[in-house]
Amino acid sequence: MEELMRLITSYIVDEPETIDIECNEEPNCQEVTLKVPEIYMGKVIGKNGRIAKAIRLIANVKTNKNSKKVYVNIVSKDG
Repeated sequence: MEELMRLITSYIVDEPETIDIECNEEPNCQEVTLKVPEIYMGKVIGKNGRIAKAIRLIANVKTNKNSKKVYVNIVSKDG
């Protein structure tokens, strides 16, 4: 999942290496936390949350064959 998040964020932000990604695996779900610098929060979330919704949708489609729910949290790295 981390590789997928790296790929997605590399197309969204100018410096994808500034985004920290943490993955926590549970038996029936997976939690992914994207720690994004404040200057890129607008790009990652998108207008009305469209980009964030798309990221969550892609993550859930990727793991749907394993019947796991994916929770993607986007938090500010600076604050």
